[in-house]
Amino acid sequence: MKSICYTLFIVCLSFSIQAKTDLSVNENPLKITVKAKNYNNDTLQIGYYFGDKQYLIPDKKTDSDKLIKQPDGSFVFNTTDALEPGIYFVVFKPDNSYVEFIVPQNFKSDIDITLDFNDLQGSIAVKGDNNENKYLYEHINYLNSKREQVERLTKNEDREGLSQLDKEVERFQLEFIKKHANTIAAAIVKSNMNVKIPEYKGSKDEVQYKTWQYYKEHYFDNLDLENPALLRTPFLIKKINYYVEKLTVQHPDSISKSVDLILNKMKPAENTFKYYVIHFLNTYAKSKFVGMDSVYVHMVDNYYANGLAHWTDKEQLETIIRNANDLKPILVGKVAPNLKLQQKNGIQFNLHDLNSKYIVLFFYQQGCSYCANAAKQFKTDYEKLAALDVDLVSISVIPSTTEIWDYVDNSFLSEWINTAITSEKDPDFITYKVERIPDIFVLDKNKRIISKKLGSHQVLELMEEIAGRKE
Repeated sequence: MKSICYTLFIVCLSFSIQAKTDLSVNENPLKITVKAKNYNNDTLQIGYYFGDKQYLIPDKKTDSDKLIKQPDGSFVFNTTDALEPGIYFVVFKPDNSYVEFIVPQNFKSDIDITLDFNDLQGSIAVKGDNNENKYLYEHINYLNSKREQVERLTKNEDREGLSQLDKEVERFQLEFIKKHANTIAAAIVKSNMNVKIPEYKGSKDEVQYKTWQYYKEHYFDNLDLENPALLRTPFLIKKINYYVEKLTVQHPDSISKSVDLILNKMKPAENTFKYYVIHFLNTYAKSKFVGMDSVYVHMVDNYYANGLAHWTDKEQLETIIRNANDLKPILVGKVAPNLKLQQKNGIQFNLHDLNSKYIVLFFYQQGCSYCANAAKQFKTDYEKLAALDVDLVSISVIPSTTEIWDYVDNSFLSEWINTAITSEKDPDFITYKVERIPDIFVLDKNKRIISKKLGSHQVLELMEEIAGRKE
């Protein structure tokens, strides 16, 4: 059953906001005037949502984001910038309580806001906004009128009553959207309506799968990603992240497909498209989950390298593309680059000549305490790893020296394949991008990378999981 949403446009406290001034220039000066009855503080602020953050806007005349009370009791915000459409807010002191309002498409006239500080949401009235806020608060006030009824029905566990109320609210919302078509208010209401899912028959698992599949396929039915106003709302980023992180199978290929679907829908809204291209690039550049660098590479190849991220300066673009190209040889699923290594007494060792079901590459450096701890973990787990047909190859990231082999004899197991690189400039070694040690890669019998960048304590668990899948 669809729940009634009361979360939008309510008065909130402890608002975290930042300053931002990247709005386009408008030739005609515009202003927003706020008159707040029963508000005794002499300053307030105006800001807006942008992705997952909130920004304050400085007044064009004073270059301050704090608006000072005028002699007539009003607060005046002056701008020559073209305010983009979306949800803005007035922040009150000292507790940062706030009330939200819509800036309409093609904002070209002054906006006047009047309200009572003792009843922010119930008293707000806005002029110069094409009636956007009148429509929006009509919807909000309707929902608020049902709050007491919802609480009573919930307390009494009256599911039938809640179901009937839910249908009543849905009828109101559908009529609201139809009546106020092509307004931001209608887009906001529609965006927050739940997808109606058919009732499926079958086993519990079958019903669950069909429900998930339908919900995922129709998730954006009510969310118009072409609407530029949605970028400046508090809910779009949450909905996008939910689709990618909760409704999408957390595999790089599946995530890349979901990201492409979203960005394709956003293309007509240029600023929204730009924001989310950057958002996804940064998200998967910083991801701590194994294999997600594949999504980063996908973003670079499909949006940066082909010119779609035209806002990126040349030097930064070259760095992004170079980073992606450096990652490509060591992505999960790729055949690991061959390594020509040296064992004790000068014996040469070629990684690709090793015939093992599984291989763990353990890059370390003598004197590194973290590496020593990792080696202890591997010594503890080695019998179990060997039973799973895992060979461990230790690789010193410093070329062969007597001290290294003395360290190996004292600290490592002789059953391991203990090696050292031949040169720090070896191109194959450089390809592994060993930037932090210890560094660990897990390969299958075909030398394909199964996993990487693991902690030593995670390796046995991973190998037992893989063995369990194959049984």
